[in-house]
Amino acid sequence: MADIGGRSMRASKPNVVHIFPGQGNFPLTPLRRAVASSGVLHRCVWDVFTEADPVGAKRGIPVLRKALLGTRQLSGRDLAAMPPGTAQLALFGVSAAIHRALCELSLAPDAVVGVSFGEIAALCAAGSLSVPDGARAALAVADFLPDRGRMTVLNTTDVRTQELLHLAGATNVAIACRNSPTETVISGPLDDLAVVEALARQHGVNATRINLPVLCHHPSLTAEARGLSEALHRLKFTAPKIPMYSAVAQRRNTAQDDLAQSIADCLIKPLSLPTTLAALPPTALVAEVGTGGALARSVRTILPAATVCSPVAEEGFPWHDMPALWSPSDVSTDQKRGWRM
Repeated sequence: MADIGGRSMRASKPNVVHIFPGQGNFPLTPLRRAVASSGVLHRCVWDVFTEADPVGAKRGIPVLRKALLGTRQLSGRDLAAMPPGTAQLALFGVSAAIHRALCELSLAPDAVVGVSFGEIAALCAAGSLSVPDGARAALAVADFLPDRGRMTVLNTTDVRTQELLHLAGATNVAIACRNSPTETVISGPLDDLAVVEALARQHGVNATRINLPVLCHHPSLTAEARGLSEALHRLKFTAPKIPMYSAVAQRRNTAQDDLAQSIADCLIKPLSLPTTLAALPPTALVAEVGTGGALARSVRTILPAATVCSPVAEEGFPWHDMPALWSPSDVSTDQKRGWRM
């Protein structure tokens, strides 16, 4: 690091990208730890849900700003026991709050990426949706998510996954997501999914069922996608004010795009992170704007030269010194290990 006049001069700030995860990885314990570490994040969670909670109240959903920030540790099981749509509203609001906190702390994005359900919060971050309408969109998605199937992660390529589906004769199982060159998600009816999982393990491929009691990214959901599109078209969308990339569309959104339909397409179309992220600067600073770290792991695989972090998931994240992210020699090896490796 250069030194001028006795003062350490930090490296230039790279392009910053906020990437918004879908529903498959939403632990709440990291959020509890992060809001205790960052007063700004705590306030942003409170502020976002002050806007979103009145929307949820019309569905009988409890006041989430109090539930998420209260003295009792909330769990995913607690959310599942609450009225339908609670988990979706919580994930949307938490992602929007993390984004807002990072912006206040000098880590505003030059671009955003929405991954499946994460498109809603990404559109809010890009200025295309208000928080209340984002909350309405999240609840609309919950209304049209069917529980007649599940999703499974296979630790293999999409080509090998297609071969396994063919061997299993699983015509009702579809490739849902390409998370990385060596991680693929499949979706389908429970019985058919179980057959593919067993066959994958027989061929040395790890198969992990996603803890999400719904079917998504499946071509059979055309009626649900149509209903969701109609519901979303009642909301007010505007063109993104910063570059917004959709992992389902696998490209940057434009002013001509039907953004409501783009969200609805998440029910029926597969997504590809490698294709989508290929459009980003290879040395960008990419922050996962959620509570888990699975998406950040995929980004590290796809963009090995990027600086990748998951602020809420990673202990030791420098909430009070964001420039440490792009000037890592300023911080200890232990700190780096938490949010850079």
